[in-house]
Amino acid sequence: MSITEYPAELVCPISQDLMNDPVTITHLGADYTFDRNCIETWKTTKSGDQNPLTMLTGFKEAPMKEAIEIKSQVRNFRVNHGLELEQETEKVELQPFSDYQQIQDDEAEARRLNRELNGPDPSEILQQFRDYIDGRNFQIHHDDDTNTSYLLIMVDVDDSSPETAYETSWDLL
Repeated sequence: MSITEYPAELVCPISQDLMNDPVTITHLGADYTFDRNCIETWKTTKSGDQNPLTMLTGFKEAPMKEAIEIKSQVRNFRVNHGLELEQETEKVELQPFSDYQQIQDDEAEARRLNRELNGPDPSEILQQFRDYIDGRNFQIHHDDDTNTSYLLIMVDVDDSSPETAYETSWDLL
């Protein structure tokens, strides 16, 4: 039977499967129901102190109690649909992820390829430009006839005559 056929209130939000041993956890004044083995496994993860549905902290110490009414509903559902009555959700032992360095290397390669294929991030170019013109005398001119703007960065050669050190132009869209 697929999950879309199970009543939502009988499905564990972690395993997305019919609960076998439902428990209710009261966290920050609200009740949340999970399969016991799923939530116990969740609590062993790095994010285990966060509610898996809201990601709010303080979850590990939240009180947990057996969800007797939901357990009865699950049993009735199993009986009515000819499903095995006594099932247990497999307790999963989580292993530390051993390929951390490989992930770091892959991310660095992805950033390098993105930069190579797409050029630098526009925010990097803008910051480099801001750093370059910081404290410099510059002017922006616009030619209405050609719809082109010009950036002139001026450098003082002596007190009387600034010279253009850099000039660029761009077309306005």
